[in-house]
Amino acid sequence: MAGKRPLTLSENEILRKEKLSDYPLSTYVLPNELPALINLNQFLAFDILSLLLNSDKTEDIRSCDQLEDGLIKDKQVKQVAKFIQSLLEQDIISITEYFVEIQAFCVSYMKIKGVVQLFRLASNEARQINE
Repeated sequence: MAGKRPLTLSENEILRKEKLSDYPLSTYVLPNELPALINLNQFLAFDILSLLLNSDKTEDIRSCDQLEDGLIKDKQVKQVAKFIQSLLEQDIISITEYFVEIQAFCVSYMKIKGVVQLFRLASNEARQINE
């Protein structure tokens, strides 16, 4: 719902009072839904993103390592790459804080479509910061 339309003030208040850390957010917020959520509901997005950044990003990367090679693993890796790329493009995370982790992820899965794009984006941002 929050990724489809702006929430009303009362809906926002209800969600802000909920203990969001009790919910597995990656189940509710898919990588491709993140930009719409951010654009439509900025205040809620900050609450959710802080939780996602603190737990789900690392959890998602680890989940890729635990899956057996195959289509399911490839799909998970693509989703994680899109999610991280979305966070970088929206300036939600700083490449300086997560470069090593993102770089390791990209090197591990470079053969999967979408990961090369994330690696280039991360490398370009890191290069710009170091100049």
